Amino acid sequence: MIPDTIRISIISIALLMASCTSGVRQATEMERQADRLLGANPDSAVKVIDSALKVTGIGHASEDARIRLLLMKQQVFAGQRRMDSVISTGVRIRRLALINGDSLAIAKSLLPVRGEVSISDQREIEPFLPGAARTFAARGMRYEEAVIEGLTGAIATRKGQFAESMKHLYRARDIH
Repeated sequence: MIPDTIRISIISIALLMASCTSGVRQATEMERQADRLLGANPDSAVKVIDSALKVTGIGHASEDARIRLLLMKQQVFAGQRRMDSVISTGVRIRRLALINGDSLAIAKSLLPVRGEVSISDQREIEPFLPGAARTFAARGMRYEEAVIEGLTGAIATRKGQFAESMKHLYRARDIH
């Protein structure tokens, strides 16, 4: 006979595991729904993504799902030219990806950065740029590598490092 306290513990663990599995399943369905809404109605896609982010639980699989959802949200913000939101979402992506060791997610979080970005935001993303370029090069993602090289060149221009800037901009041109 199993004592009541152990039986209650086993039942609560089983219920917790079942709720985590259903949460991941629900988040996956919400991710599909957000993906369908991306082009047609970006504001609704952001609302669905936010709901899916609340549903995802703690664990390795849910961190991967969170990263995918945040990358989609960042794409919506980039389409709306909201660079402050692109940068802040990118920071969240990089924090989660650093925990997982996901260099591709870190690199992808830098791709939507376009237009005028503040000096402090440039300093924040600058350390990740060389690694992002190497990651895309290693995976044969030439266009993405060229985008990162161009971004690196643009930041170097703004800092007044014109020789360094030209090196990266020519490299971007050669890759592209």
